[in-house]
Amino acid sequence: MDGSLAGTVALRRIGARQVEVKTMRIAPAFRGRGLARELLEFVLDKAREGHERTVFLETGVADLFVPARRLYASAGFVRCGPYGEYGPDSLSVFMRLDLDAAPAF
Repeated sequence: MDGSLAGTVALRRIGARQVEVKTMRIAPAFRGRGLARELLEFVLDKAREGHERTVFLETGVADLFVPARRLYASAGFVRCGPYGEYGPDSLSVFMRLDLDAAPAF
């Protein structure tokens, strides 16, 4: 690689043993290489190492978010209602993963 930033991911604590994937992005030049899956695996491993119980995330409803929603579903995330400081939002999809029940992927 040429030193370009390929992607980012961040976790934010939202409660006791609960974290949120606050951001996860892959630079356009690096998409389609499996890096999003690697970042998601990395951040879920970190959550497990930290003895977290539940991982939440919020993503969009627009078609451009379909690949992200598929990736999250493939990792065991399921749709849920708003969590933490979020309220109902017709432009958002809320998802959660119970780490105690989810096998590492």
